[in-house]
Amino acid sequence: MIVAVVPARKGSVRIPGKNMKRLAGSPLVVWTLEAATSASLVNRIIVTSDDPNLLTLAKLYDKVETFWREPALAGDEVHDYPVVMDALYRSALQLADDDVVLLLRPTAPFRKPEEINHVAELL
Repeated sequence: MIVAVVPARKGSVRIPGKNMKRLAGSPLVVWTLEAATSASLVNRIIVTSDDPNLLTLAKLYDKVETFWREPALAGDEVHDYPVVMDALYRSALQLADDDVVLLLRPTAPFRKPEEINHVAELL
């Protein structure tokens, strides 16, 4: 199974609410959600956020599960590992040894579904 985790917190030091800011007409996070949902090898997508508007938007996409991120995991100094582990825990996902977890940050909006599939195949 290929699982994509999209960490999209509300805050940002330089650009508050950046994941919902528009880029070429769509919120930044939408670019990642569209690429992930179009990647044929991705089975599940988990979006974790402290932004209720972002979570509502993410629920519109197929294969997407959304989970509220606690404030302790939404600060500027929080690393990716605890955020990903929290998302996997909240999803009650039972991973097997051959499962792959991909971290897809919304701040890389120009990735294509084929690139996500390629990385999944390499892993």
